[in-house]
Amino acid sequence: MVKIYKIKQHDSVRAKEQLLGKIVIIVLVLFAFWLIYLQSASLKKLDAKTEAYRVEIKSKKSKDGTMLYSPIYYYRVNGIEYVYASSISSNIGVKDIEKNKTIYYNSKNPSMAYPAHDKQLLRWVKLFLFAFFSVFIFVGISLKRQENSETYPQGKMNIRELQAKGTLYRNLPYQMVETNIIQNSKRLWKIQVEFHHPSGQVYTLTGSPRYDGKFFDEDGFVDLLIDLDNPNNYYLDFNIEEVDDWQ
Repeated sequence: MVKIYKIKQHDSVRAKEQLLGKIVIIVLVLFAFWLIYLQSASLKKLDAKTEAYRVEIKSKKSKDGTMLYSPIYYYRVNGIEYVYASSISSNIGVKDIEKNKTIYYNSKNPSMAYPAHDKQLLRWVKLFLFAFFSVFIFVGISLKRQENSETYPQGKMNIRELQAKGTLYRNLPYQMVETNIIQNSKRLWKIQVEFHHPSGQVYTLTGSPRYDGKFFDEDGFVDLLIDLDNPNNYYLDFNIEEVDDWQ
């Protein structure tokens, strides 16, 4: 049985939650693109067009009180009447819908149709999704770079080396310093200590951002686990526990 140190990585749970959230958003956006692709593919089969001779407008109020309009088009091909009920509701006014009565349809199957009004809306949806996805990727990359620079100021912590060669220093005075990371509208902080190395050199050591929101400890001190042969490899926390490891 040997003693090992309990090293907590405060950002690990948050990182998993963020990863899951990003995956869900990406899947939803890709699903939306897939639906639009299927719709666009079906539009390519529409090789003819005509004018609807009558348009009915259904209206309803959204939750925020905005009036939404959904048109029903009546059109004829070779003397046969067809009806197309739009599945898209928008806040475009009735006059705007009635101005454009063009219906695109498949000459071999005139019931397969799509109005110009919906086609225009579909184009706007494509542009919106493309812009949203682009911004999402840009912001994600920017935040990732920021977090990488904040998480381990000394470089990636080598936990295995710390367990094998680390020296534990308890009850060190400390101060909290701000990070550039905002979580739930609050800025995160991290521990900073002045460590006097046995060689006589003084190191300013900074911990990782406190995603757990903890700002101080009851005893007013922090613990430091450091590899004296490699002072860039260290771990700071309010309390570093020693636990038994059965090997």
